[in-house]
This record gives sequence, C-alpha cells and structure tokens, in this order.
Amino acid sequence: MTIISTGTSTPESAAAWRAALAEAALRGEDVVWFSLDGTEPDEAEAREAGVVASVAHAQERGRDAVGDLLEHAERVGASRIVVGVKHRSPVGKLLLGSAAQQIILEARVPVVCVKPWGPASGGRRRGRAWTDGCGRWPCGRRCRSR
Repeated sequence: MTIISTGTSTPESAAAWRAALAEAALRGEDVVWFSLDGTEPDEAEAREAGVVASVAHAQERGRDAVGDLLEHAERVGASRIVVGVKHRSPVGKLLLGSAAQQIILEARVPVVCVKPWGPASGGRRRGRAWTDGCGRWPCGRRCRSR
C-alpha cells in the first residue's frame, strides 16, 4: 500500500510530508509526494525515516490538480492521503474554496489533515495566547517564538 502526501511549497505541505513519513514508517508503506505546483520534497527525510519515497506530478495541461491527485490515489491503491491545512474563516471557505476541502470531500480513502505547529511554523497567535509548539495551547507562558 501507499500513502500519498500532497505537495506545494507551504509550511502546511511540509507538515503533511513529515506526518506521511511517520505514518509510512509505522505501517511499513511507501510514500508518494504528489506535487501540485512542481515542488519536490527533501529525500533525506525519507531516507532517515527508512521509507521508500517517490514523486508524482499533476498533469501539466490538466485543469484540476486535485482531480489528478484523486485519480492517482485510486490508480496506485493508496491507503490514505495526508494533506496540510490551515485555519480559514468561514467566509474564506465559502468564497475561495480549498484544495484540501475538495480532497477531504471527494477522496475514497481516509484523509489525514495536519496543521503546521512548532518552532518551524513560526508560532501562532490565537486570541490573547501565543504558542511556539510547547505542546500546550493556550500556552500558559505566553511564549513568543520571534
């Protein structure tokens, strides 16, 4: 079986890649980075995790990269798809749509959604509380990573 990680050059996709590698190492499966914008993952991370990784790209002439991803998932018999997500307002969801939302709704396999947390994400402000990946939210120390 294969785990597919969606790929773009965003912190959300980097978090999805790391989560897909961890899941693949746990289950003894391969990982496919499905690039939606032509980017490629760090193969050293896959080697360190002991996972066989490959890269697939959306069709250049295709209009719907998400449709290409879902077709690829069916073709390779994916056991799950890992996507990176970010916080969006309800109005933003309504007006702009979302590739992650389309994947979640249309996929025929389980979809794992991952948010980028920790120092690499630059910290997040939520209301009056800050978190820098200390594992507690809201962070009691009011930490600020930058």
